[in-house]
Amino acid sequence: MEGDENLIGARFESDGYYGTIRFKGQVADTKGDWYGVEWDDPTRGKHDGAHGGTKYFTTSHPTSGSFLRPRKANLGISFMCALEERYGIIDAELAAKINNDMFVVGHKQRTTVEVVGIEQINKQQSKFDELVSVALRGMCVNSPGKDGEIARSIPNVEELDLSSNLLSSWEDVARISQQLPKLTSLNVSSNRLMLPSNPSALTAAFKNIKVIYLNRMNYTWNDVLRCCEMFPRLVELHACFNNIASLGGLSDNLLGLKRLNLEHNALTSWAELLVAGQLPNLEELIVNDTGLEEVKFPDTTGRQKTKYFPRLTTLALSHNKIHSLESINELGKLSSLSDLKISHNTLMEAVSKVTTVNPATAQYTLWYLYIAKIGNLKRLNNTWVTSSDQQGADLDYLKMFGQAWLKLLPGPSPEREQFNLAHPRYEELVQIYGPPGEAECKQDSAALKNKLLSMNIDSPSLPDKAPIKKKLPVSMTVQKLKTLLSRIYKVSTISMTLTYTSQKMPNTEFEFENDQKEIGFYSVEDGDIIHVKW
Repeated sequence: MEGDENLIGARFESDGYYGTIRFKGQVADTKGDWYGVEWDDPTRGKHDGAHGGTKYFTTSHPTSGSFLRPRKANLGISFMCALEERYGIIDAELAAKINNDMFVVGHKQRTTVEVVGIEQINKQQSKFDELVSVALRGMCVNSPGKDGEIARSIPNVEELDLSSNLLSSWEDVARISQQLPKLTSLNVSSNRLMLPSNPSALTAAFKNIKVIYLNRMNYTWNDVLRCCEMFPRLVELHACFNNIASLGGLSDNLLGLKRLNLEHNALTSWAELLVAGQLPNLEELIVNDTGLEEVKFPDTTGRQKTKYFPRLTTLALSHNKIHSLESINELGKLSSLSDLKISHNTLMEAVSKVTTVNPATAQYTLWYLYIAKIGNLKRLNNTWVTSSDQQGADLDYLKMFGQAWLKLLPGPSPEREQFNLAHPRYEELVQIYGPPGEAECKQDSAALKNKLLSMNIDSPSLPDKAPIKKKLPVSMTVQKLKTLLSRIYKVSTISMTLTYTSQKMPNTEFEFENDQKEIGFYSVEDGDIIHVKW
């Protein structure tokens, strides 16, 4: 980087750590020049820019500052230098060395692995004008380089990854982007880019960008909105691992947004996310690991659909603190939701309060509760929900809460109102399947419900796979057993057939014919063998 005047605010790398230069000069009682630096990782520093009673520079964290000799700071290279280093031609001697350096370790020996066609692959990648996707992550890019050089070299690039580099300003990013007329996807994550003073002045450079990644940039939501002023055609925004604790508002440039990823921000209040619920075209919202405790749509009650998120089909809520079944009821208010990810929350305690849960099948009980309560899911926690799954969940739900429903007096009553609030879809299920019978709603004894059978499971379709042993509750339905086995054997429940062999009749296989029946219905016993076929 040329000239001392350009150093203040410049980014650097040292031993794999990144930071910003805040000072250059001499420090009392030492010899030679120093850089006063602020590390991105505060634990890397020692102070706040003060030393020996003198304040040399200011940091945003009390321990993120330290002094570094200039020779230890890598100030980076230009975009084109990084491109040449990453995609440039490798000579035959170097290609041979790469091959010689690649090996696998076996029993007391090292075997060289030859990468067939490494020179041909390199030559293909080195045709810069044919590159459509360029990844320069972690290449220490600090500037665009000479004007027009990028445009002449890679005119057809559509996707560009500039994450974890040494760029310090959006103006530099704009000087790169404006040379790439076909660029639609840009990743500048893990760069500490200063916000532009006039974002609208940079709009022309980003006029074709549809996908932007702003992860790990230490931005607030207002910072993100300011950045989005530069992107008039945005459809996908990723702003994960930032300092976003609230969504104060929206900008016009977000109205066309279809996918919003705010994973791992401190968005603990669902009320804040209702701001994003006003985006008319949003189809996917990712808010994993944000500390959310509940889902609530205050504009409707019961099974009425909410006005928020009108086109949202996919919602990711995993690794949060959602703890009440009321939140699951609320998800049923979304008019378009079909794909839900909600693993690793704290809902098991809530389930145990309303029904007897066998620890061996707790996760499957919860899985079916989600399906029954929401009612229109096609995928749940990355598993397809079949029509058979939906029907089985609905019937289980009718049976599970049937006794409480049967005790309700005809007509309106406080008890019926309370029941409908807790089970807003129950009356709908009664209309579909008919009212539950009193006999089928009687709970079996706890001893029977909690009885576990030790079963052997094998698959004739995988003869080399060793049989496995599982303890299964007699109350588990065949459909739930199929779901369990589909995850073990990585096969769809639709194509799966289950049979079993009794120890008493080892030469005869019996089929589990009805997916809705409990396995205990078939009189299976300890030590019997279940066969999984597809």
